[in-house]
Parts: sequence; structure tokens; C-alpha cells
Amino acid sequence: MDNGLVEFWSLPEDKIYLDLEKDFKDELFNRAKNYASTWAILGQELGLERNSRGCCKVLESSKEKRFSLRILKKLIAYLETHGEYIDKRTIEQKITVISTKCGSSRKYANSIFEPRIPFNFNTPSGAVVTSALLHDGGINSKLKPHYSNPDDVELRKKVSVAFTDVFGRFVSVKSIPEINEQLYFPTIVGIILVYGLGMQRGRKVVNNPSVPPFIFNSSQSVISAFLRQAFDDEAHVHHTQRNIVLKLAASSNEPPRLLTDLKKLLQGFGIRVSGPQYHDTYRSDDGVKASRWTIGIFGQDNLKGFLKDIGFSCTKKQYRLHTIVNSLKEAHYSLHDKPRIVLEAMNRLQTHYGYITSRDLAIEINRCQSLAKKVIWNMVEEGNLLVKEPRCGSRGAKYSLVTEL
Repeated sequence: MDNGLVEFWSLPEDKIYLDLEKDFKDELFNRAKNYASTWAILGQELGLERNSRGCCKVLESSKEKRFSLRILKKLIAYLETHGEYIDKRTIEQKITVISTKCGSSRKYANSIFEPRIPFNFNTPSGAVVTSALLHDGGINSKLKPHYSNPDDVELRKKVSVAFTDVFGRFVSVKSIPEINEQLYFPTIVGIILVYGLGMQRGRKVVNNPSVPPFIFNSSQSVISAFLRQAFDDEAHVHHTQRNIVLKLAASSNEPPRLLTDLKKLLQGFGIRVSGPQYHDTYRSDDGVKASRWTIGIFGQDNLKGFLKDIGFSCTKKQYRLHTIVNSLKEAHYSLHDKPRIVLEAMNRLQTHYGYITSRDLAIEINRCQSLAKKVIWNMVEEGNLLVKEPRCGSRGAKYSLVTEL
């Protein structure tokens, strides 16, 4: 989690099965057997299970089939006791496939061929993988990673390529983006993600995950790739309101951790973000109650910054953002200086109605509603405005000044 690099040897040794290049494998097993004289004695000295006749079937079958990481470690340690040392990086280069003990109905469907060991997530492709799983994807309770985007085959292709870049080659038909609206990747991938990288399996709305810590320490290109995938999956580009809004949910009364982390990452690019703002509460079909929250990007400078440093892989969203940025010609108020005209307008609204809304403020200052929302959200963050009534359905939120500023 700290550096985004998952070492093969740190994975659960009884959950990982592998095979080696034949010549290398034969040499490895035969060298160990030569010290023990027989396979049965070698199995005994390695501490492996033997049957009633003293045969070590686990070891004998390993010579011809995939075998566990546990047995590989035992063989290496056994050779070391006899003065033979094999560099682990050399062994990694000889691994042809990794999988779980139990496969699927289709041979090798639950495998990674030509695995890219060690698995490096601190790359743009690694950022796409982790971000996709945290947004429109996930890891189910059976450790099966998945990603769904029914409307955009190009995004599915992008995610599929990223998984291949990070892990290696897959043969499962369920991971082919051109024929599946929801992609599924082998359980072995889920094991690497959960036991190696520390990602969570199960429902994200319940787990309330965070951005992986290594992302915060990554290069700008890696962070940008992570954010781009998040906004490709979850954001809405509103042409009429001229803003970008991203909405996430969690079964908590607080904003989702992932949402607040995304805001921090954006601020690292100098992009000012409003929120998180409470949106609404819902209950899922199985009874889980969750709250939805939003963050927003408003204003010419922030939208231009997002377009320049992050952008969208989704063609439709990228086109909309280009159109919005090109249309933002009017002067805009400085939020840092709190222009007097805005504060006087808020005072008038509060005196007259007893509250302030973004729609009323936009009319009062003769500017677009997206700018009014930006002003309001930033003043809420600074503690100068209070949420009097949260948004409910189509009815906008109501705010009140803490004091007459």
C-alpha cells in the first residue's frame, strides 16, 4: 500500500499456484532430489504430506503440474541448506503462469500467463486498475475483480489494457471488452489485489474505501491517470450549469472517504473543488441505507485546469468540457476577496426570504447559477455560510449567513 509494488514472494503461499519453464523446473526439482536420493525422502525432508505407503504425492504431482508457492519456497530453502543459492529474480523470470488451486470449467481461465512480476501499481496503468475498481468496478466476496461500463466500449478497452499491463495475459472470455458489458478478471488477480495491495473486497458503499496511500506519493502522471478514470466513471459534465460534479455514496453520515481523497488529489493540481456536499439518502434493495455526497468543479480557471491536467478518456465528456471552457468568456468574481456586491446580495436575500439559494443569488448578482453555487460552496467551507436545509429532490438547498459580513 505504501509504494504500490506487490512482491510475488509476499503473497499467500497456499493460495498461489504456479508453473515454471520446463527445463528450469526439471533442473530445480532434480537438484533437490539428488541430495535426498528419492522423491519420498525429499518429501519427508521438505515436511510435505505423505500417504500410508510413504509416497509424497504432492511433490510427485508438482513435477508435472502447477504447484504451490509454499512448495517452491521449501525447495529454495532446501537447496540453500546444501549451499545452493538461486536468485529469486531469476526464478520470477522463469514463471510461465500463476493461478489458484481450483480453476474454472475452462482450462486456464483462472490464470495469468507471462505474469509481470513484481506487480507494479505505481504506474499510469496501475492507477487505472485501482481507480476503476474503486469506482465503476469492484472485487466481490469471492475475490473476483470486475468492471462495468455498458455504454462505452472504449473505456472497457482502456481498463482491459491496463489490467494486462499490470498483471499479464488472460485467456478468460469474460475479460474481453468487445463482447462483455461487465468485465470479470481471474480470482488470482483478486488475491493479488486484496492480499498484496491491501484493497478491500465486498460492497464499496459499506466498506467506505480510501484512495490507496501510494497514489498520494506518486508522480503527477500517475495521479492524473487515477483521477481521469474516477471522473470517466462517476462524473457528470453539466453543460447548462457549466460545471463538473462527481457523486459517491457511503453507509455513513460523513462524506465517503474516497470523495474527500479525490478532492485532495485535485487540489494538488491547483484545482479548487467545492464540497463535499450532502445530496440525498437512499436505501438499497437489500436494506442498506446510504448517503450520497458530491464534489464540484466550477469556474473558468478550475475547469481549464481540469481540462489541461486531467481531462476525460470518455469522448462525450471531453467534448462537453471543451465546449464549456470555450463558452466561459464572462468576468467572474474573485472568491478569495469576497466581493462586496455578493455579500450585499446575500444580506438582501436573507433579510427578505430568511434564507439564500443559489438560484436567487444568481438572479440577484446577474450571473450564472454555477457561479453562485461556487460562491456558496466555498463560503460554506470557510464557515461563513450554514446549510439551513439540505437539498431534497428537485428542491435546492437553503443557506444562511453566520453573521452579517
